[in-house]
Amino acid sequence: MKRCILIFCILPFAFCLCAAQTTYNLDVIWHCPQPDTFPWVMWGSTITSGDFNNDGFKEIISLDVNGNVVGKPKYKRYMYSTNPFDSLPEIVREDSCGGPNGPWLCAGDWNGDGIDDLAIVTYPENDNIGRTLICYGSSSFDMVATDTIVAPAWGIGYGDINAITTGDLNGDSIDDLAVGAYWGNSVYIHYGDTLGIHINPDVVLHGQVPSECFGISIGSGGDMNGDGIDDLVVGADYNSELYGAGGKVYVFKGGNPMDTLPYVGMYGENSGSQLGCFGTAIIPNGKSNSCANGFWGSPSTPSTIPSPGKQYWLYGGLSFDGSFDLCVPGYYYDSGLGQVSSYAGDVDNNKMGDYISGTIQECGDRGAAYIWIARTNVTGAFDASLVGIDSSLINGRLMSIGSNATTVGDVDKDGKDEFVVSNYCGDTLFAIWVCKYTGPVGVTGEPVNNEQLTLQDMLQNSPNPFSQSTIIKYQLSQSGQVGLKIYNIQGQMVKTLVNEAKNAGTYDALWDGRDYNGNRVTNGVYLYRLQTGKDHVVKRMTLLK
Repeated sequence: MKRCILIFCILPFAFCLCAAQTTYNLDVIWHCPQPDTFPWVMWGSTITSGDFNNDGFKEIISLDVNGNVVGKPKYKRYMYSTNPFDSLPEIVREDSCGGPNGPWLCAGDWNGDGIDDLAIVTYPENDNIGRTLICYGSSSFDMVATDTIVAPAWGIGYGDINAITTGDLNGDSIDDLAVGAYWGNSVYIHYGDTLGIHINPDVVLHGQVPSECFGISIGSGGDMNGDGIDDLVVGADYNSELYGAGGKVYVFKGGNPMDTLPYVGMYGENSGSQLGCFGTAIIPNGKSNSCANGFWGSPSTPSTIPSPGKQYWLYGGLSFDGSFDLCVPGYYYDSGLGQVSSYAGDVDNNKMGDYISGTIQECGDRGAAYIWIARTNVTGAFDASLVGIDSSLINGRLMSIGSNATTVGDVDKDGKDEFVVSNYCGDTLFAIWVCKYTGPVGVTGEPVNNEQLTLQDMLQNSPNPFSQSTIIKYQLSQSGQVGLKIYNIQGQMVKTLVNEAKNAGTYDALWDGRDYNGNRVTNGVYLYRLQTGKDHVVKRMTLLK
């Protein structure tokens, strides 16, 4: 069943009104600034984690790229310990790479020894042929490659834009590696083995339409159809079967042998939406007899950027089709929701995988990362967020938080996974932030502690939509100063309805659709924000004359 949830949640609008970097239902437990200065760039463009040295704790690996050098660009990869978190890297390696848009990282156990391994997609030679360097984990792990997978041709976009993923695609309990090559319209799958990863591809998947950029994004690590074997999702952002560059996401079933024809496909909703360009993910479900879900977005829906964007959920099951089950539009006119779509980990320890999305350009490129906790019925309202600093506070620079976001696993060993967010698409304050979710648990929806209970409630305005006037009803649990204001979708204040002290109780406020000057406002979506002390609630309403 399709559901498109038009929800404007409590905090995103409040974030646009305040100017500081803001967290909601999460704590930043580690902040790692870029270790190098310009011309080194791309810090946090790719991040992975695993217990590579078999010490019982996760390590976090990211990299910097320097394209401003004579000859081939350089890159440095840094590995940081989490026991405890260290501001100084445990290992640093510098190598050549083919360009300023990579390399890209992935972690998995491709030799089945129980120790995480590292894969690095890069272009170390002058032949424009991509390579995947495999660094096997061990107690003496040093980020030096033991095996090298060579792309079958040059100029095919091999592994570019983070098109690398891992999962057990043939059901032998050993991780396999998949690498996309979007200019070659292909995905190459290499099976893991107790002797090491297979250097030659075991399976090659091809796009169903010429030049659709099949393989620009890929995701695995979960079983969507309940057969016990991980499946694979592949983005093809230039698929034009329904709309010009509308895009398409394909789902391939894992197996032995693996299916080489897609099980289902989901199309973008409009021309230029490029569905599948900006990350496709399978979100695993740890509960027994439960299927994983697909998760991806389109920042260019319903129009080209700037656009609110949309995030899509495709629920797995014993059978499913290519129609989305849930979609959530971006929270602002310029959100571009869906630029990053990834697995957040099980951040609340309810045995269900959670979702994270980045919005790089939201609120004038301040950016944000949003978390949705897995529940029996996801509503679309986000559960946690990290929002960047307003450009007016950083000399007009752009922070662009949410450029990358993904799980790093349970780095502090408390039973809950953590996730990481970066801002490499910005132009200042480059860093990666490891965050811990502190909000309600997804299974029960109960707050972690009473301090998170709101002191007020505000009902949806009625009628909604409205043509002449509407009533906003709100309830105060204690007395205090109350502010109720109307804003347009660009965040500009239209009118103040309430600005006074009130006792505890229930109140009605009427808005007649007019601004401060008494002029009728135009049709469209408007936001109303109730604030008492530090608490605030924001909802949206629609005026249709």
